[in-house]
Amino acid sequence: MWYCPKCNEAIDDALGDCPICGARSDGTPDPDFRNKQDGSVESESERDPKRDDRLDVVELCSAADTVEAFAIADALNAAGVKASVVGDTMQAIAAGGIPLGEAGTPRIWVTRQQEQEARQVLDQYQADLLAGTAEPPEEAADSEPNDEELVEGALPEAETPHRVSLLSVLLVLAGLGAIGAGVYYGVSNSALRHRFSQTAEAKLVGAERWSEQGEWTAVPPGDLRGRSTQGDQSPWKARYRFTADGQPHEFLWGTLGMPNQTMLVHYNAAKPTECWATPILAPAWCIAIGAAFGAMLLFLGYQFR
Repeated sequence: MWYCPKCNEAIDDALGDCPICGARSDGTPDPDFRNKQDGSVESESERDPKRDDRLDVVELCSAADTVEAFAIADALNAAGVKASVVGDTMQAIAAGGIPLGEAGTPRIWVTRQQEQEARQVLDQYQADLLAGTAEPPEEAADSEPNDEELVEGALPEAETPHRVSLLSVLLVLAGLGAIGAGVYYGVSNSALRHRFSQTAEAKLVGAERWSEQGEWTAVPPGDLRGRSTQGDQSPWKARYRFTADGQPHEFLWGTLGMPNQTMLVHYNAAKPTECWATPILAPAWCIAIGAAFGAMLLFLGYQFR
């Protein structure tokens, strides 16, 4: 491929002169150049016998655009006909808004020796195109934004970074906190169970109730039997007694409402005076409950991100 020094047209290497202006590669005009656009054909007597027949070209047809022109040229080359597209740079100038008329349309050139074969291939290509058996030329994807998509002087908008909502952050933190709390209470209850490993049933031996007069009033345990506990939210101090290793041990227990007659107590086997009256949840349950609540909060945090 070389470029005409006179009109800057891209010329196939098989052509010795520019088919547009007739200039040679060194810029000198070709005296035997014939303008193929006027339809004139030199006779056998006018033809120079020393002239290379490969440089004797004729215009086969013109195309609507460069896409169609190169599609026809590819079909000709596939059939063994040497074809070249000229005028494609003029088409680019016309696309820029400069009206060139018919002279600005790309054209397909072939050698005179293959003109008849080329026309047969062209007729067959056009017939196949009408019949739908030939694939229509496809335009190349435009990687640059056009004038309608990109206003002159404006830059494409930068992608806005995604911002995580405050609610999502709070839910994630709460979920992690729930998992951590489950692990903490699991470890803590495991230590409590290890320390207060023994259990015993403690019986109520005495109780005091905070009266309306603002003082503690002793209530015998026998008076508590059969009394209704509903609606009683008064502070009570209850004294319970349990037996460990054959020895009685007592402890005080504060509660709101009337105390129960019996309760299960956990005590230290080495030191029974140390006891734990509230239930100790299994460590596995602590971890499972914390993990369940934590997973639910993490899922909600992901949904509201």
